[in-house]
Amino acid sequence: MILLREKAETWRFFATMALAGFLFSIVPVSQLVPSAWATPQEDLNQAIELFDFADYQASLDLLDSILAGDLPAGKVLRDTHIYRARSFIGLDNSVLAQEAFCSALKADNNWRPDGVFYSSVEISVFDQALADCDLSAEKKSDGVAWYKKPVYLIAGGVVLIGGVVLLLGGGGDEEPTPEPLGGFPDPPSSK
Repeated sequence: MILLREKAETWRFFATMALAGFLFSIVPVSQLVPSAWATPQEDLNQAIELFDFADYQASLDLLDSILAGDLPAGKVLRDTHIYRARSFIGLDNSVLAQEAFCSALKADNNWRPDGVFYSSVEISVFDQALADCDLSAEKKSDGVAWYKKPVYLIAGGVVLIGGVVLLLGGGGDEEPTPEPLGGFPDPPSSK
C-alpha cells in the first residue's frame, strides 16, 4: 500500500514538472519579466541616438533586433526601416538602403523624406527606391506573433486546464472503502 502511494506521488511530481516545463517552453521569458526589456519604441530611440552619433553599425544591429522580435506596427515599424536605410547609406550600401526604404514605404506609402532633415544622397536613394518598389504587393504576415493569436491562446488554455485537471484529479491507485450511509438499514445478508 505504501509503495502504491509513493508511486502515485512520484507520478504526480513528474507530471507537474512536465507541465511546468511545457508552460515555460511556450511562454516567452519576456512575457514573464516585461520590465527587463525595452519596448520597440525605446529601442528605436536608442538606435536613432546611435545613428546621430554616426555609429551606423550599432544602430543597424539594434534596428535589426527590433525587427527580429515582435513585429512593431505603424510609425515604429516605418521609422525602424527608415533608420535602417539611413544607416545603410552611412555605411555606403545604397542597395540595402533602397530595400529598407521600400520596406518603409510598404509600412506607410504616404511617407516622404523632408529635405531639411535628410541629405541629398538619402533623398536620391529614396527616390530610386520609390521608383523600384512594388507597393501593390499584399502583406504576407499580419504582424501578430503566433502566441498572441486567439487560436493558439485557446489551444494553450485547453492544454493548461487539461493538465491541471489531470494533476488534481489523479488518483485511481487505491480502491475507495465505501462508507456506510447514515440513516439507512444495513443491506440484507445472504444466509
